[in-house]
This record gives sequence, C-alpha cells and structure tokens, in this order.
Amino acid sequence: MLDGAQPSALCAIRARLVRQDMPPTEETERPSAAEYAAMIAAIDAAVPPARREVPLVRRLNRWQVANSIRDTIGSLVTDATTQPPAFAQSLRAIALATLPADDVGEGFDTTAATLALPPLLVEKFLVSAEAVAAAAVLPPSQQRTMDAALGSLERRGQGGQHDGVQMLATNGSLTASFMVTLPGTYRFEATVSASRAGPDVARASVLVDGATVQGQALQPNAPTDGDGRKKPVNRDTPPEQGAPGTSPPSGPAVDGIDVPFERNKPGMLVWQGRLEPGPHRIGVAFLNDYYNPKEPNAAARDRNLHLHGMCLVGPLEPTTPTPFQRWASDIAGKGSTTQQLRRVATALATELFRVPVEDRDGQTLARTAIDAAGGSKAPFDDQLRALVTTVLVDPRFLLRVEAPLAEGRTVRALTGSELASRLAFFLWASVPDRALREAASRGDLTKPGPLRAQVQRMLADPRADALADRFFTQWLGIDGLELRQFDPAIYPGLDARMLALMQQETRDLCRRVVRGELPVRALLESAEPASGQELLAFYGGAGAPRPPGIFGHGSVLAATSNPTRTSPVKRGKWVLEALLDQAPPPPPPGVPQLPEGATNTEHRSMRELMAMHRANPDCASCHVRMDAIGLAFERFDANGRTRTMVDGHAVEDTTELPGGATITGVPGVATMVGAGTAFERSLARRLLVYALGRGTADADDPLVAALAARLARDRSFESLVTGIAMSDAFQRRRAPDAAGD
Repeated sequence: MLDGAQPSALCAIRARLVRQDMPPTEETERPSAAEYAAMIAAIDAAVPPARREVPLVRRLNRWQVANSIRDTIGSLVTDATTQPPAFAQSLRAIALATLPADDVGEGFDTTAATLALPPLLVEKFLVSAEAVAAAAVLPPSQQRTMDAALGSLERRGQGGQHDGVQMLATNGSLTASFMVTLPGTYRFEATVSASRAGPDVARASVLVDGATVQGQALQPNAPTDGDGRKKPVNRDTPPEQGAPGTSPPSGPAVDGIDVPFERNKPGMLVWQGRLEPGPHRIGVAFLNDYYNPKEPNAAARDRNLHLHGMCLVGPLEPTTPTPFQRWASDIAGKGSTTQQLRRVATALATELFRVPVEDRDGQTLARTAIDAAGGSKAPFDDQLRALVTTVLVDPRFLLRVEAPLAEGRTVRALTGSELASRLAFFLWASVPDRALREAASRGDLTKPGPLRAQVQRMLADPRADALADRFFTQWLGIDGLELRQFDPAIYPGLDARMLALMQQETRDLCRRVVRGELPVRALLESAEPASGQELLAFYGGAGAPRPPGIFGHGSVLAATSNPTRTSPVKRGKWVLEALLDQAPPPPPPGVPQLPEGATNTEHRSMRELMAMHRANPDCASCHVRMDAIGLAFERFDANGRTRTMVDGHAVEDTTELPGGATITGVPGVATMVGAGTAFERSLARRLLVYALGRGTADADDPLVAALAARLARDRSFESLVTGIAMSDAFQRRRAPDAAGD
C-alpha cells in the first residue's frame, strides 16, 4: 500500500507516528499502540530505518578530564584521616579553570562528533596538565608573586589608562583574575594614589570575588614591624581577614579605607587572607567620587582614584607534601629513581588509562618524564611533576578508543574495559574505579544481575552527582545560568550569586532523583518549598505561590527569560523541546522579534504582542501551541517571583491550546506535561543521547519506546539507567556501513 510513496514523505509520517501526535491528541478516536507499531513497521519495511554509531575515537570533554583528575590523582590516598577532600576538589577546579568549554551537539557536551582534538586544543591540555602537576607535586617552597597587567583589568566605572596608571573617575572598581593553584594564605597589594578634591579624602576598598574584605593602607617608606611588614598608617583594621573564596564574608560591611597618597608618592592597599585553588577576581573599588566644576581651584574640582599596579603573593605558609606526593612516595619504594618513577607511572597510568598497563609502558612513561625534567640527576619531585604532566597529555588518557570490527563483521560486543569506560563516563563523567574494572574483567557487565548491582552502587556514589551537574542542567537548559546577566534596574538582586543558588536548588532536586530518594516524576510534581532561607526570601517568603516541581524553580524561569522581560516564546519552546521532546522547527529567516521592554512604545500587553506576531502566516503554525503554553507562565517573572500586573496590564495566564483545551497557569502546564508518557519518552531519549555520545536515529525508536515504558512503570531513575546500560546500543558496536553515519 506504500508503493510509489516518496521516502522523504514516509520518513516524515513515521516521525509523527513515533510521537503519536497524528492524528492530533485532541481527537477522541485514536489508534491503539499496536496500530501505531504496525504502521511504523510497514514504513520500515519500505524504507529501512536509519542507524547511527559513535566514532571509534573521541576525546574526553573538559568535565570528564577534571573529574578523572579529582578521582585519581586527587584521591589515591584512601585513608580519610590523611586525605583532605579539599585537595581533590582543588585539582578539579584547576583543570576546569584552565580548559576551554566544549562545543555542544545534540544538546550535550558528551556528543562524540564535537569532541575533536585539534593542535591548539592539545596546547590547552598541556597548559592544564602542567597547572595540575604543579599543584599535585609541590617544591620545597611555593611562594610566588603574580603581577596583574594593568591593560587587562576588568573595569566598572569611568576612567582610563594614562602614563602607565589606571584611573577611576567615578565610583567603580578595577579587578584582575589571579589563578591560585595551592590553598593557603595570600597577600594582595595594590599600589594606589588619589587626587584631592572636596572636604574628604578618597576612600577605597579591596574586593575578593565580588565581596568587600577588610584591608589596610600602608604609607610608602613606612616603618616595619618585626616581620619586615610595613605598619598601617590610618586604620585600626586587623591585618588579616579570611577571604570568602566565592562567598561574601560574614560580619559588618567595610566602609572603606582612606587613600591619602599623592600620585608622585603612592602608597599601598593590602589585604591578607586564605584562598582556595582556582581563579579569583581581586582588585580595588573607589567609593566616594567627588566632582564640583564650580570649585575656584581647578586642581581641587575632581577626586579620582589612581591604580599604579597590583599583585598577589603566596602562599605564605611553608610547603608540606600533598596527598599525592605521599602516595607516590609509598608506591615508589626503594631502588634507583628510574625504578621508583616506573612503579609510580605504572600505578598512575592504570588508574587513568582505563586498560591494564604493563611495566614496560610504565618504563616508557618514566623515561619520557625524566627527559622532560632534565635528566636522571633532576630532583625526584621534578621528575614526578613531569610524570603527571606526561600521563595527563597521553592519548591513552585523553582519547576514548573502541576497537574496530573484524573484517566481514557488522556488529560486535564491546570488551569489558570498553563497557566499564562507557558506564563510568555515563554515570560519573569520570574514569572507572577499581571495583568497576574488576567487574569488567570478570565479565559481569554483560550479565543483568551483576550489571544492575554495579549501577546501584555507582548511583549511590557521590560521583553520580555528575548526572545532576551535567546531564540534568543541560537537558533543562540551565547550564551556565550564573553567567547570564539581567537588567539590575528591572531585576535587582538577580545577580550571579542568586542565579547560582537557583541553579543549585534544581541540581539538588535532580540529585535526589538520581539517588532514588524521589521518583522521576518529582521533577514535575514535587511540592517542596525553596531550599535555603536566602532563596526562599528572594522568591517572596514561605507564603509565596509556587508551582509544582521544576516549573516553579527560579533557574528555569530565569533561563527562559530575556534580560529585561519574560519570554513566553522561550518558555513554551522549553516545555515542548525539553519536557515533551517535540521541538518546533527554527523560525523562518527575516521574521521580526517581539519588542524588548521600553521599545514596546504602544504599551500593548504581552498577549496582544504575541497575537500580532502570530498574524504572520509563517509564524502561526508553530506559535499557536507554543505561545499558549508560554503565556500560562506569565504570572511568574524572570526572577521567580509572582506578579499580578505587567506593563500596566493585569496578568492573564489562562490560555487555549489548539483544539480548544484550556490551560490555567503553570499548574495547568504541569498537568498537561504529566498526561501520558511524553515526559518519560523525552527523558529516556535525552539520557540515551547523553550516555551514548550520539544522537538517536529511526532505528533507536523501539529502544526509546521500551525505555519510556519501563520508566513510566517503575518511576525509577535507576531503572532507566539499567535499561540503557543493558541495551544493545550501549553494549555493542555496529560497522560503519551498517550505521548510516
């Protein structure tokens, strides 16, 4: 009956049948599941379904590299009394800070097709490896001075650079990014001066990661104390104040430090405190600008702050061996330095390369490291540091390689080590641990019972937080939310810190789903209040209305908004694309966007503006359903708070879907999404894409349908993960000519 039909038309019909949205869902008479399956099978018989397979070689992404370093170099000392958790996290932070973000394909940064290794990226990996090695293997003394380049400072406020001096002509700040590789106490020094104007002396403060910290001003050529440090001249502030890292300090706000220094004789602003590894933005702020053009004395009309230079010195404490150095010392044993380094190389490479490493491989790595360190007479710490760098840039670490099929074969089962890598990078975004490697060597990962046991063990491990941090944030569109910027005049307080708290709230809910504490549908149905008093107060307090599940999370509401207003289009598209897996096609070229904020000069309501937009026939077909869903969110602003008026118009959040069904507010959207199993299908397909590192194709439809049915029945994230891990798509490879890629 399909004779003569165009293959492209049949494929389009098949896609609609798979989604079961043809005939429309509003129709009362609809085919049964068996009838849908029969129609799909008939089309597949006429047009064989397309298949896809991941490339044989793909590299690790940035997060997989960083997590692998944390779980190996940072965690090889297993005695909890001697392994500071901060050490492993610090190495991870250094790797993340020194590696560029990966491209995204199919919605995720695990997609193999985007994970190439061009020469420039190899250089980035080398720089990152050297930074990790420097933090993992410390020399006897590690104190150093990091000078900030004045021309690269981040400026907030007016001014400029003249004669080698940066000037702030208005209240504002000048900050630099310093990469800290070791935890410890650091001293920040800013050489400053100020022009005199008005009744008061210029005042400034020190900023550490956006927070004001207590510092002191030091006069040039001031007397020193017994430790050789200059004595403060104008404040009784204590010389040390613990830095918050990325959090604001507790206690009262600092009201500034007098800057009585003239330009030809500058002084210093000094702060000393603890910093953890990673990037830190540190600098100075000008607090009391003054300008009086009527002042008779022209030299006294304008008060400005001048920055002559700044640096960060530290860590100031004596160096002690890191946990990794202690582990390496135990592994090295006795013998020549070459023998010692070979033992360390073999043990370290076994953890990172994901395949058994022989002594001869360790010998080769050791020789490479010794040559890089300057020869066999170089200090052992230098050789060990070179070894860490060597292992971290080795292709056996950076690349995931699966063997090709034998000639004439079209499919093969993956080896135990290949399956262990797939499972570890899927659930932990990291390398397999010893227990998983041993299970793989026994062949357990192809047996349902032992495989299920490994999945349960791995999901209960804190490393499975990677699923919440990477899979769920990308699937829900909130990855990198803290980098978004909203108009502070319209949304005061919706800054990077608040956005990070919002994102953390969503990650925490997803983590509970991953651990099995909540069913998967808690993402749609959870009625828990906002986590944390600060976030709860920002939303409007305990009595503020809150839709169920993620629909009321500020992370989602902010991510689907514009900098100056909400975006019903983005919110409707998010529901269709992320939660229902029914992404609308991209807009046709040349279609005008809705006006932003003040450009809405006729002060029409959002509903009126969107109706005008849909008047364009090119837009109407996609926007009718998308707009109806998005407008139901209008009672909730971009900051997650409720509202009753928008631009002078009362909020209307009851909308009508194509076919006549109505949605009342966000709870109505949640009810619509929860009807049927489209949500389970979307989650199952997206998790399969994330796990395999490739997009799905027509041949994957039966698997996706089976996974969605399993998830709807069991309501358990573990059940979904086990279904993926046991599938042929996960456990086998197909030949390129059978893959269709």
